[in-house]
Amino acid sequence: MDDASLVGRLARALQDLVGNVAEYRKNDVEVCLPIAGLPARMHAALRALEKRDMDLAKRTRQVLTKSSAMFDERGRVEGQRVPADDVAMKGGQKVAALSAAWNLQAICWSAEHPDWREHVIHVDVVAPSHAMGAPSVTNLWNEVTNEHRKALSLHVREVLPRYENPGHHDPESPTPEQQANYGKFRGKKSEIPRNAVRLLRHAIRDERGGATWWALCEHKFFHRFQGSTNIDGWPLVHWNGTTDERAYGNKVPEERTTVQDIPPKVRAELETRGPVDGCGCR
Repeated sequence: MDDASLVGRLARALQDLVGNVAEYRKNDVEVCLPIAGLPARMHAALRALEKRDMDLAKRTRQVLTKSSAMFDERGRVEGQRVPADDVAMKGGQKVAALSAAWNLQAICWSAEHPDWREHVIHVDVVAPSHAMGAPSVTNLWNEVTNEHRKALSLHVREVLPRYENPGHHDPESPTPEQQANYGKFRGKKSEIPRNAVRLLRHAIRDERGGATWWALCEHKFFHRFQGSTNIDGWPLVHWNGTTDERAYGNKVPEERTTVQDIPPKVRAELETRGPVDGCGCR
């Protein structure tokens, strides 16, 4: 894989990772870079990427240039107060980025080792290690997994849950998979807005417990997303209610979502942030 392709892979991985953060928290995502700066070959690769995908290259530069954290050639992070560990890959190879990620409890990516193709890199840690069990670092090489979401949530509020549309709130023809797993649209259910995913990207978590999120749409209605199960310890939610009476049509619903269901703090924050355009309410 040439340098431009490698940097392109990093750019898309960063884009996917940041896509798991609520819109109003995306600027909280930071990249920790070497004190020496990006290698010359990385700058050259970004210029090459511009010829293939200008927009992707531009977004990648924005993420990289706004970074404030730096690490040295040993992986020591500037300003870090806790004792730092020395970290090596299995076999003894020292990698500064790996040490920095370990000490920050962050996600690792290194252009120096394009052959890393695992979600998790198991490492050897040298004293004064705070490691418990089998030490490892989450690696950003393949698609974003729940391990990445967990690592990201240590540093950024409002990392989004995974989303599904089971189909029982969807009046449009469900997919064969939806029919097999959940059955068809249930007539007494409220009807899902067409752009439910867009609403979720702007949602706020209900901190009373459980996997519940709330969003406010352009029509000034509140929408609820709730967890249906947990996969690898990360919530999976679906849209399941709105204060929009139109979503029920002429049906007598099994249950209604009201403004009283929303925590006052969440409601106030949503109203302060403003509504989400393009919700697709029916």
